Amino acid sequence: MRGKALFLLMVFPFILNSADVPIIFVHGNKSAAKPLRTDPEDPPYEDENYGLETWYPMKNDGSLEYPTAMTKIIGYQGYDWGVKDDGSPAIDCDINTELMPDQGTKRVFNFSFYSPDGSPGVIWGNTSEGEKNLPLWKRVSYNVGYSLGICLRGKDLTPLSGDIIFDIDDFLSLFYLLHSLEASVIYPFGDGKGIEVGVGYGWARISPSKYDNWRFKFLSLIGGYEKDKILIEGEVIYTIAKDPGKVQGSVPQEGKGTGYKIKLMYRFNKYIACGILLGNAKYQAKTYYPDKTWEYNMVLSFYGFGVFIRYRFLLTGGVK
Repeated sequence: MRGKALFLLMVFPFILNSADVPIIFVHGNKSAAKPLRTDPEDPPYEDENYGLETWYPMKNDGSLEYPTAMTKIIGYQGYDWGVKDDGSPAIDCDINTELMPDQGTKRVFNFSFYSPDGSPGVIWGNTSEGEKNLPLWKRVSYNVGYSLGICLRGKDLTPLSGDIIFDIDDFLSLFYLLHSLEASVIYPFGDGKGIEVGVGYGWARISPSKYDNWRFKFLSLIGGYEKDKILIEGEVIYTIAKDPGKVQGSVPQEGKGTGYKIKLMYRFNKYIACGILLGNAKYQAKTYYPDKTWEYNMVLSFYGFGVFIRYRFLLTGGVK
């Protein structure tokens, strides 16, 4: 186009009909990936081999000069521009561009084969030298999140004595609220896949009777696997339980133990997911009476449903 040497890497889902995949335009005219000119006062680049405008030709005022094969795809069968991490359209991407995750498959991206400094950038020898040499902390993404679970207490912490539930208060007493904070690192394998490792902190409060007021703290190690919008996490949990015994007629209690939790989640978007919780924590409880200490085993259930608020981000130079 315009007599410039270029190559194009494209996958046409409209030919395959049933395939919904991103379309990536890559131009290789040995020209630096200079940013698109969006200010009308900016003069045209002196380099006539400017690459990014090959498929997105621009007037001096930043508007599209004439349609190309790439721009004509926008709007066809639901296709739209890809989105960069800052929310702008992916029409001037290079090796340093950070893309927004989970933006769907019907997207069009305009990439430069070369870096802004003119060196090979995107697909030089299958992977660029820059990408090969990126330190691990720039290749991974980071995740922080909060979750709220509605979980069954388990028989050891449920105050009910009958087999049939008649009262709404009795029904609600079957459940408790489980709060969790977590921080993790996700290493991508491509094709929407990745593994996750991290740590977590949780807390809950359960009162099986007017004399018992258990307060739980949970420390956890997290491992997980994700594929597109599905995320599976497993946690090994250290449990700390304590009842200060400040209610009249009660006595102090405490306990420590271990457990596990499994989360099966579906992500609706970049920030929100929901899913089911499985697992339990076993701890040895101690009740301190004035004249003796009573020791016994307790089990806290993690079976329930959860809502997860998660924020994923990159450090400078990372890739999603």
